[in-house]
Amino acid sequence: MKARWASGSLRLRITPTELESLIRGEAIQESLGLVGSWNIRIEPNGETRLVAHRERVTVKLSPKDIQQLAQPASEGVYFTSAEIPTVAYFIEKDFPCVHPRPPETRDPETETFAPPPGFKNRHRPR
Repeated sequence: MKARWASGSLRLRITPTELESLIRGEAIQESLGLVGSWNIRIEPNGETRLVAHRERVTVKLSPKDIQQLAQPASEGVYFTSAEIPTVAYFIEKDFPCVHPRPPETRDPETETFAPPPGFKNRHRPR
């Protein structure tokens, strides 16, 4: 899972294997151990919502939203949360980049989803 946050949003990109885990009812998570350990977790249960506690952010994802995410034409699911209404959060499928990555980023090759029809036109570099 890739995580990107800004002052008003949290974007999570998942791989096909991670989506399969969610469909099977298994949680997925990513950790960054700088000072202590920062964790982001997606749990496939209950009502969709965002929960933040200390170093962990948990996204609860409902079965309905997992089904929507699993649709081949779906690029992602997009939410706001009553608990934290100032933050929009997204869970998106990780598609191949439409622009080349600089080698300096040392981004590892990861599995990605096949882009749905029209994806490249909607996401081409400007």
